[in-house]
Amino acid sequence: MDVAVSPCGTIWVTRKDDGSIYYSDTGRYFVKVPGSGFESIAVGLDDNVWAVGYNGTLWKYERPYRYV
Repeated sequence: MDVAVSPCGTIWVTRKDDGSIYYSDTGRYFVKVPGSGFESIAVGLDDNVWAVGYNGTLWKYERPYRYV
């Protein structure tokens, strides 16, 4: 499991069980992002989200938060 917070306050987490990614603007309700198998997450100053997969691959998520 990993946690990151964007400059605008959005909370990002990866789940330990399946590596899925969730985010929340309030910390109360979380939205699942497509994809799974991630272990690390980071957010840049530009609000782009970077996730590292269990296999070492690097993925970039852009608004509306889909992987590219």
